[in-house]
Amino acid sequence: MYTLAAILNIGVLLIGKGQVWRDNVSFQEVDLNTPTTELLPGEVFPDYPKKLTFEE
Repeated sequence: MYTLAAILNIGVLLIGKGQVWRDNVSFQEVDLNTPTTELLPGEVFPDYPKKLTFEE
């Protein structure tokens, strides 16, 4: 049995100063025993963009 993802976010979130490097990213299918973060996108991400420029 397969469970379909309702939302799949791919990216990196960096808060504060620093750098992020990524290479050779891959995805693996896991079973239902694998713990999740239980992220609720409506509570974390607003329905509209907050900052549309690169200026402070």
